[in-house]
Amino acid sequence: MNKPRPTAGIYARLSLATDASASISQQVTDGRLRAEQLGADVVVEGIDNSVSARSTRPWDRPGWQAIVEARPDIIIIREQSRIARSVSDWGQVVGWCKEQNVRLLTLDQEFDLGTASGQMIANVLASFSQYEAQLIGERIRYSRNELIRNGRRPGGKRPWAMQLAENPNGPGYVLRPDPDKAAIVVEIVERIERGESMPSICRWLKDAGIRGANGGVWQPQTLRAMLNTPALAGATRQNGKLVLNKDGSVRIDHDQQIIDFDRWLKIRRAKSGGGTAWQARTTLLGGGLLRCSTCGRALGAAKDSSREQYRCREKIECPRRIGISMPAADKEYVEKWLALYGEAQEELPQVDSDPVEIARLREGLATIKAALPEAGADQVMPLIEQRDRLEQELLRAQTRSIGRAIRVGSKKVETWLASQGTGRSWGEKFLEAQEHSLEAAHAVLLDFGAQAQVMPGVRGNRQPERLVFPEEEGHSLD
Repeated sequence: MNKPRPTAGIYARLSLATDASASISQQVTDGRLRAEQLGADVVVEGIDNSVSARSTRPWDRPGWQAIVEARPDIIIIREQSRIARSVSDWGQVVGWCKEQNVRLLTLDQEFDLGTASGQMIANVLASFSQYEAQLIGERIRYSRNELIRNGRRPGGKRPWAMQLAENPNGPGYVLRPDPDKAAIVVEIVERIERGESMPSICRWLKDAGIRGANGGVWQPQTLRAMLNTPALAGATRQNGKLVLNKDGSVRIDHDQQIIDFDRWLKIRRAKSGGGTAWQARTTLLGGGLLRCSTCGRALGAAKDSSREQYRCREKIECPRRIGISMPAADKEYVEKWLALYGEAQEELPQVDSDPVEIARLREGLATIKAALPEAGADQVMPLIEQRDRLEQELLRAQTRSIGRAIRVGSKKVETWLASQGTGRSWGEKFLEAQEHSLEAAHAVLLDFGAQAQVMPGVRGNRQPERLVFPEEEGHSLD
């Protein structure tokens, strides 16, 4: 009786496909010849074209997934680096092959993964492949840094209001404003400064027939992203940070600049949302008060299309990330909080603040705020740092009488100073604070400290209640 022929799978991968490259077809052809020599039937060909092994793990590639699902007796590859360029990824592939009793072959040698010497050879080759990938990454980063240092465009997506121009000081290209789009940006900025909302500006752009980068209609989120581009102010962002001069000031290309740098800093606030473009939403009523019922971590702010949400940010350890509409969560929290804890009483300790210190800090802040509009690009960041430091000191001085200071994100807000009288309920304090400002209302809720868990929602079913407080009978103030 004839022994059944083994099955074979051929895996081919190429990082960058070009017209001059026939590497994928050559890998497959050579793999078929090798399978024929082994007397094996090719049952699957996994191909990942234009897929990087440095940024994509094997199990995240459709070609390798096809190989895994077919589970052939033999897997044929051109060389080890076609599967993985890191030791950890290679180790997972080797472990799977050993577990499934699959032979792994390259076109010039076979790894016997069942022996110590075979595993050693495979791991050495994986180490060299990882080393080569790291060298490539270092060369790319050095090249990009050198291009940016020389004022050249390193590549990437071109900002909407910019166009590429030949570098006047040497080879390559630089960014320069598109005259027509630059005028539109200036008009948008002026509308924002007049207090016009983002949706209103988007409607104006649509009525004027002005399209976005991909030819689509402008939306508030795409408009905010465009305004967040430092290229509008002649600056360059690298690795998430602005490129600086040797003296620590922001490097500005004035030939690229559409608006002044300090003006751009103010406009960036528009990307945080709010009722109008000029009202950045830096305080969340439920910030620090809502927790994921699955993993117990605090919920943060997130945006799903145009909807504002609280959402669990733990992407790895949380098995089911909780999300809830921000307006619905705020409404439910306040209603339940007032019903459960609104009648509770608190007495605040009396500690005199220093009026002389407060006056000194206010005078220093007024001087800095007066100097900001006239400051140059190299002076803006130091002045902002001084302003933030003085605002923090003033906040501490003002709130020493009640022993608390509220910091919201990176923006210090003036804390609402609660009444020093006794006999006030927490509900009365909250309602009065709510009339004053969102920051004041948030401060009262934080001081009370009642956190609620957000339960999972049911798709297609609007649940009336999703927040659960730890105590339904009352809240201890001890």
